[in-house]
Amino acid sequence: MNAISASSTVPDMPFSCYVYLAMAYSFPFLMYGIAGVALGGITTAELFTILSDPITIILGIVVLLMGPAGCAYFQRHLHKYDGTDKTAELINKKVKYFEKAMIASVFVISICESFVFHLRNVRRGIQYAAFQGQSSLSFGICVMLGLVGVFSLFSYVMFHMTFEHSLTWLPYKKHWQTMSLVMRSLTASFFGIVGIILLLIAVVLVPSNRNISNSALVLGRMMPISIVAGGLVVIGLYLQIRTTKISITAIESFSNSLAQRDYAVNAMPVLSRSELGALVNDLNIFCQTARDLFVNFRDSIDASDGMIKVLVTRMNEAGASIKEITDNISIVQNDMNNQAAGVEETNAAINQIMASIRTLNQSIESQASSVTESSAAVDEMVANIRSMTQILEKNTEAVGMLSDAADEGHNSVRNAVETAQHIISQSASLLEASTIIQTIASQTNLLAMNAAIESAHAGEAGKGFAVVADEIRKLAEQSSAQGKVISDNLKALSVSIAEVSEDVKEVQKNFDSIYNLSQTVREQEHIIMNAMSEQASGSQQVLEAMKNINDSTVAVKGGSDEMVSGGEQIVKEMTILSEVTSKINERMNAMTDSIQSIVAGMEHVSESSAQTMGSAEKLKTVIGTFTL
Repeated sequence: MNAISASSTVPDMPFSCYVYLAMAYSFPFLMYGIAGVALGGITTAELFTILSDPITIILGIVVLLMGPAGCAYFQRHLHKYDGTDKTAELINKKVKYFEKAMIASVFVISICESFVFHLRNVRRGIQYAAFQGQSSLSFGICVMLGLVGVFSLFSYVMFHMTFEHSLTWLPYKKHWQTMSLVMRSLTASFFGIVGIILLLIAVVLVPSNRNISNSALVLGRMMPISIVAGGLVVIGLYLQIRTTKISITAIESFSNSLAQRDYAVNAMPVLSRSELGALVNDLNIFCQTARDLFVNFRDSIDASDGMIKVLVTRMNEAGASIKEITDNISIVQNDMNNQAAGVEETNAAINQIMASIRTLNQSIESQASSVTESSAAVDEMVANIRSMTQILEKNTEAVGMLSDAADEGHNSVRNAVETAQHIISQSASLLEASTIIQTIASQTNLLAMNAAIESAHAGEAGKGFAVVADEIRKLAEQSSAQGKVISDNLKALSVSIAEVSEDVKEVQKNFDSIYNLSQTVREQEHIIMNAMSEQASGSQQVLEAMKNINDSTVAVKGGSDEMVSGGEQIVKEMTILSEVTSKINERMNAMTDSIQSIVAGMEHVSESSAQTMGSAEKLKTVIGTFTL
């Protein structure tokens, strides 16, 4: 988050880094003579002799420039950063090496300075009086290293803090850590304490200090240097702790902002390339992730809120549609119930018609038997008439027989007329029944068309009902066709029966004439021959009429059988229609139950949507308290 882009310019290290690093290198050199005088190892005159040496001046200039030179050299590596992970990895490694090299080089240069001072003194023949002819090299090394531990520690802590604060633009990861917090504290404490100890050891290494009393040595030599060095070490440790505190304070402020739900706070810079830097990175990543998460939550809630409102609207529309479908199904169900009742009534009427047809069939069979008997009687009458013309002597007996036969013929003809009239009335009933069947078939076909239309409106849920409606339509068409056949047969039968009725009426008229003639024969036997001639002619007509009646009766019998067969087929079809109607009612009831379940489910979904909307509003309110 703190890294710069490849197109940006890498900033230079602050000038204070050059100053602090120059101080870390030069302080031990500059304070060497003063510390030597304070510790009793060098006199003031010896100090001025050392400072007047050109080599000393050159060495001081070199030491003063080494720190800035190191910073300038490292600055060149910093400018190689191009925003890629590869250069970031390379530069972070160099940062780690640079910081450690600066610490190590200060100690190495300080030791080298001690050897340079010692060699120059030996070459110039300078002998420190306090050492009484002994070597001062150990004293010089202890003083230099002690000054490094005391004075350079202070300068290096300031340089380290400023240097790391200037690298906030450089990406940082945990494995690029230069030094842990514990190691930093231990290192500062170690070098400070070791520096004080080395300075105290340097006091003991001066032979002249051994000649004074312990109290004077402690109070006059050790105590002052311990106070000054201890104060500088404490300041160095304080600066080290202060550097850590600055990072912790920044982390605390950042955490407080997050605790106050302010996720719009700027990302923290990595001020310390230690565990605190890793913590800063983690907090920055957490803040960014949480901000993105909350923004996504907010956007998702806004989108969900709109979707839930659309869902509620769609559910209300679907509820209205389902209510309309339910109403249509109720209408269709009522129509189907009415149809079922009509089918039952039609079935009962057809059964009644079948009973009438069976009765008519029996009457026709009786009629056929009567016609056969009448035909035999007419044959016998013709034979008698012919016999009467041959044997007039038996006129009285024949006239009597003729009168009896005329009576029987009169009764038979009257019965035949009544039977014909009954057949005509039954035929009219059959025609009415056929008309009823065609009307029922028409209504059923119309109802099937209405059911098909409603099933088309129902869509996918009405496909099964559409198949049933199609079967009902086919059954209605078959019933209508069969009714037309029955109607045509009944009309033909009615015509035949009408012809039979007219013939029977004619026969009745002839038999009336025969009856009157027989009466006349009794009264006037003398005109028997003329009457017999007329009777013979009438008898021949009667015989022909009886043959026609017999033929018509056979045709009526065939039509009656066909009516019985057709009626049985109609009964079967009506039974099938009744079963189909029952199945349709069952499926309609199942559809009604399913729709009720759907309605209940949609009500549950509506309630859940309302609860979800409420929860989303609450969550949106909570997220609204965050600053994103």
